[in-house]
Formats: sequence, structure tokens, C-alpha cells
Amino acid sequence: SKSWDDNNNLAGKRPESIILQVKNGEEVVTEQVVTEEDNWSYEFELAKYDENGNEIAYTIDEKEVESKFYEKVGVEGNVVINKFVVPDEKIEIWVDKKWEDEDNKYGKRPGSVILQIKNGDTVVAEAEVSEEDNWRHKFELTKYDELGNEILYTVDEKETAEYYEKSIDGYTIVNTCTYEPPTDTSDLSIWIYVVILVVAIFGICFIVMKKVSSFHKK
Repeated sequence: SKSWDDNNNLAGKRPESIILQVKNGEEVVTEQVVTEEDNWSYEFELAKYDENGNEIAYTIDEKEVESKFYEKVGVEGNVVINKFVVPDEKIEIWVDKKWEDEDNKYGKRPGSVILQIKNGDTVVAEAEVSEEDNWRHKFELTKYDELGNEILYTVDEKETAEYYEKSIDGYTIVNTCTYEPPTDTSDLSIWIYVVILVVAIFGICFIVMKKVSSFHKK
């Protein structure tokens, strides 16, 4: 028989079938494919004695289960026990920060930002990066959750800098500068004063000329 230590296949990772084996020493003398329909068991009919009339001390085993989520933890009597175990595999994710700000034209970039890795809404890792890090960081993360499902990580940043808007493309966080410098009116003000001055001069001249003209008429 095969016994599964996996909380009644909670993770849904059991293989559809396994191969039970009977051995004489290291030699496999017979084997059989079994499934859940067979109740994961099989009754073998075997020769009782060897060619010398000695009773054969059979042992049982299984052909290696084709699943990374199970390991054989032992044999008790005629029962092979498999335990569900999530492998401790890791993955690497590079997260990049990109700036759309004309090479920091207005000097509004922060000195550093905090990049985040999320599993759903939960932050599972974060790292502070700066220009010295080329605005990027490599995260080493667990590949599977407790049920053996591959985790679909997303990226984010802890806080978006003032004067920037955030967008995310895969594992790249793009910040676009929204800062608009104030209009420089200093030159315009000078010209306004010049125009006012010229108008004033012309006005004064006009008044003076009008008075002179009136004087001569008298």
C-alpha cells in the first residue's frame, strides 16, 4: 500500500499514479502501477522459496515518484509513506527604477527610493536604492507558497516622490516628472516698465507741445 502524508491532498499535488515494487535484496522482482481507484494498493502473488528452498525475505519499495513535492519518508510493514514537502527553491528578480525627467533637469529626484516586492497586497521584501546602485536591486525570493503553488510576485515602491507620477511595467517602476517651472516674468516686467515710460514721455511731450501751441496763438 501507499500512504500519503499530505492532509488529504490539500495542495492537489499528488501524482495520478505510482509504481509499487517488490524486491528480493536489491533486485526488483515485480512491480505494479496503482492509482486512487486501486486505493493505492495492490496484492502481489510471489514465490515463497528461492531455488535453494530458503524462504525469500521480500521487501517493498516504490519507483521514484515523479513529483518534486513528495519525498519518501519510510516504509512501515508493507506500507510506503510519502510526505508532502514544498521544496525550498529560490528565484531572483531584478527590480529597476527608471526616471523620465530629462536627466533630472529640474533637480527634483530624491536621493534614494525604496523598492518593494509584493505577494498580493503583502510586502514580502524591500530595499533602498540610489544612483550608486544604478537604481536597481536583485531580490532573492521563495518560489513556492505553502501549497506548492508558484508565487506571482509584483513590484512597487514605498512612496512616490513629489512632482513624479508612477507607472509599472513588469519589474520596472517608471517615475515621470510632472514639475512645471514658474514662468519667468522678469524680462516681461522690464518691457512693461519701458513701454509705460515711453508712453509717459510721449504724453508729457504732447501736453507741453499743446501748451506751447496755445501760447503762440495768444
